[in-house]
Formats: sequence, structure tokens, C-alpha cells
Amino acid sequence: MSVLDQPRLDARTGPSSRIRWLSLGSACLAWMFAAMDLTLFTLVTVPSVSELIGSSDPALVAHTAGLIAPASCWPGDWPGSRSVSWRTESGARRR
Repeated sequence: MSVLDQPRLDARTGPSSRIRWLSLGSACLAWMFAAMDLTLFTLVTVPSVSELIGSSDPALVAHTAGLIAPASCWPGDWPGSRSVSWRTESGARRR
């Protein structure tokens, strides 16, 4: 019996098929929520920054928003970094 004569396993119906579909669904949801987060941030930026600085000058609002926006991507929030929330959670688990 050669390798070509053996029955093929279908990847769509095999035992790991459910895990693959759940992984794909999870990745799609994560991407959707990340995009929604950025969209909401963009919609709220101009009104909130203009209220924060007390000016409706578009140039000043855009400049200030440009200074605030990088703070939302601060390295303390990156996966694997040792942010304050991570230390607090791990400390709470040890008790």
C-alpha cells in the first residue's frame, strides 16, 4: 500500500477544525473592536480637545490632538510590557 492509496483527512471536518474556526472568529472580533476603538477615538477627538483647551481654532486643536494621540499607544500598554495594571493583577493573585 502506497501513501497515495491511503484516505485523505479533510482539514475542514477534522478534529482541529472547530479550534481553527474559533481562532479565526476570535481574530476577526479583535480586529473589529480595534478598528471600532480607533474610529471612536477619531470621532471624539476634536470636540473633546477643543473643550479641554478652551479654543475652537482648528490648527490649535489639531496640534494638541497630535500631542495627545501618541499617549494612547504608550509602551506600558503593549503586550508583554510590565505596566502598572499587570503588576497590580499579579500582586493580587499572590495574596
